[in-house]
This record gives sequence, C-alpha cells and structure tokens, in this order.
Amino acid sequence: MGEDQLGASVPEQRGATPARQRFTESRQAVIALQQATGWPIVGYVGAGVPIEILLAARVLPFRVGAWLPDEVTAAARYFERGDSEMIARFVSILLDGSHAFLDHLVIGNTPTMNVALLHFLREARRMDPAFEAPRVTLHEQFHGQDVATGAYNVDSCRRLAEAMGSLGEPVTEEALREAIDRVNSMRSSLASLNSARRATPAMRSGSDFIETLASWQMNPLGPPIAAAPILCTGPRIMFSGTDITRLAHYPIIEAAGCTIVADDHDWGEAVIEGLVEAGGDPIIAIADRYARQSPRSARWPAADRIRAVVDRAVAAKVDGVLLCLSDEDHASAWDVPSLRAALTAREIGCLDPGLQPATGIDAPEMMRALAQWLPTIGGRARELMR
Repeated sequence: MGEDQLGASVPEQRGATPARQRFTESRQAVIALQQATGWPIVGYVGAGVPIEILLAARVLPFRVGAWLPDEVTAAARYFERGDSEMIARFVSILLDGSHAFLDHLVIGNTPTMNVALLHFLREARRMDPAFEAPRVTLHEQFHGQDVATGAYNVDSCRRLAEAMGSLGEPVTEEALREAIDRVNSMRSSLASLNSARRATPAMRSGSDFIETLASWQMNPLGPPIAAAPILCTGPRIMFSGTDITRLAHYPIIEAAGCTIVADDHDWGEAVIEGLVEAGGDPIIAIADRYARQSPRSARWPAADRIRAVVDRAVAAKVDGVLLCLSDEDHASAWDVPSLRAALTAREIGCLDPGLQPATGIDAPEMMRALAQWLPTIGGRARELMR
C-alpha cells in the first residue's frame, strides 16, 4: 500500500465539509491499521453486511458512502441523463482515487439501491476492461421469519465467511467469537451515546451522534470519538424516510432549532440495535441478529414498516417525525398517508416536505418548511416530563 494512498494522491477539496473531513480521517486511520497489521481493507455498502465476519477473516471493514462528491466527473462517461444520481456518485468515488485503498467491496442487498449498484459495477467491468473499481461480493440477507429464509441467511453468512477468508485468513469459530465480543462491546458503548441523545431533555445532538456512528462504521477497530455532552433544547424530531448517505442533513435540520433524537435510516441508530447472542453456532447467531434488523426493506409488509416507525417515535418521545424521501424512492411515498394517520393517532406531528434530491436536500425549502412546522409541535416532550 503506497504512501500516496494516505491521501496525498487525492487532492482534498478546499474548505472540505465535515463529512469529507470525517471520511479523510477515517481513511487515514484504517490505512495506518492496514500497514500495521497487513490485513486487507474491505469496503462494505449497507448496514446489513455483518462486520463480525469480516473481522473474523482478518480484514479491515470500511463502510463506503458517508461522503459522496457533488460532481460525478470520474464516472460521467458511464452515465446518461435520467440515470440514478446516487449510483453515479457511488461509482464516482470508486473511480476518482479517493477509495483506491480498498482491496475488495462487499455490497448488501438492502436497501434496494445497493442491488442496482452491484449490477452496474459487474456490467461495467464486463463491458469495459479499463474499469478499475474494486472486485465485488454480494451478501444477501432476508427478513422473513420462516425456516427456509433463516436457513438461506445462514448459508449466505457462510458464503461470505468463505469469500472473506480467501482475502484474509480462513474464518474459525474462535475468530468469530472474538469478533462478536468486540462488535457487541462497541455497539453497547455507542448505545449509551444514543441514550444520551434520547434523554429528556436530550444531552447529545443528532449531528454529533450520527458523526460518531459514521466514524465507527468506517473504522470499527478505532475508538469512537464523540463530543462532550451538551443540553439540546427545542422540539424533539425523528428523521425518517429513504436510507440516506448524505449525513450533512443533520446539521441543516438541527440549525432550524430542533434536535434529532431518533432515526430509522441505514446509517442511523438501527446499526447498533441488537447484539449477536453469545453461545451456540456463531454463524447462526450472526445471521439471526442481522435478520432481526428494523423492517426498513420493501420486502417487509407496509403495516410492519409503519408500525416500526411509530414505535420508534413513541419510544424516543418525539414531538414530530420529519419524512425525507428521495426523488429516486417513489415506492416509499405510498406509505406516507397511512404513516401520517398512525402518527396523528398517537398525537405525533408529521412533516412531509416533498421528494428531496437523491444526493441531498433542498436546504432553503427545508428550512422554510421547518420554520413553519416546528412551532406547531413543540411542547409534547415537556408535557411528558411533568
């Protein structure tokens, strides 16, 4: 791994955003670990990829997508007008040199965009010998409760262990148990930060929590570094909607005077919910934990998805739920009327500002919508404190 991959070969953007800076710091840290351990670095896309298996294979997991560029220059020749902006930006970071340190890429099958990304990468490699993105492995995890689905999930985890073992070291039961203990410990530590965010009043901002969580996902062997606790006032908000990769949403939304105390997207608190059970076959335990993740996938019935959002909002004692649906996620919009009715029945406000750009949010319009909405929902959490 050459020194140019520590970042010197990739010019940093002037006035780098916090997301870009966080990515750069995590990249440098994981490359330093690679140089110290000799372990390959495997990028992964989607919270459904079991990092316990990657660690057991003696590879360094690095979650891809916390930072995405504003332009798709490196991938422009592969895309046409009307193609997915989100996929174009994922491909761009795999080609622009910023992710040249990755030795391999594992893509989970949820959210649905991930599968489209996988197919694009495979087809581009087949059609263009000069295509230089990392080799890709698909990891499938389904959420049905029947025996056949459970057996398939276990087999999928075994296949992933075999694939990762060919990159690093053969996966042993002892290595799996060690990795499970390590990840469980870190999830528990991060859960305590989330408890502070969910406290009444909140003692940690949503922006701080999501940045800490993203840093851990990019470098699971590094210590999560969080800002000092701070009293956060204003309406308590749950951020819901399309699984996002632009974490800059949080400071924009909280700048309107609210605190994001809960979320249900692919980078949010669900990442640290539920530990892998100790004892028994570790592969079976890993498959079970990832199959029990929150019902975000379209493969879950609509009633289950809506119930999960409402239950999370109630547990976090929110004043309102902000829906942020991507303009590339038209399917989720079908849930909105039923979700709004379910939230109203629990006296929880709901703001749907309309479909947002897949690669970000319309910040001025969002701020105007929040300025009108937030004064109408404040106070519910204070009433619960009496």
